[in-house]
Amino acid sequence: MPLRPLSHESINKCLALLARILDDAVERGYLADNPARRVRRLRHHRPRRPVLEVHEVAALLDAADRLDCAATGLSEGVHAAVRLREQGLIYRDIAERLSISVTTVHYRLTRYKQAGEPIPQFRAWVRMLCAAGLR
Repeated sequence: MPLRPLSHESINKCLALLARILDDAVERGYLADNPARRVRRLRHHRPRRPVLEVHEVAALLDAADRLDCAATGLSEGVHAAVRLREQGLIYRDIAERLSISVTTVHYRLTRYKQAGEPIPQFRAWVRMLCAAGLR
């Protein structure tokens, strides 16, 4: 691994620990003065770590829902056929609208019925990461 110098924050923590140790030595009479108290601390800036905005979390959850649907085999084509069927269209009209065959429409609608509700595993992971402080 490449050698990296200590950060300013790490150096300040070491100086604070040394000052506490020497304070204890002053209290016990081993030293007359604590020289570590006169040392200037280094300036350090904490890195900016922005949090997710509400619309970003919503976009993550939408993407997780799409992944959950894809895991069950429900593609966008299946959802398009289901939406058209819910509008009351017959198989032939759905096939014409989507430019596919009638048997493909039948397959997609059957696939939707067999898949049932997807298990929201991706959504659960995204929610847990957001609640734990995802950045």
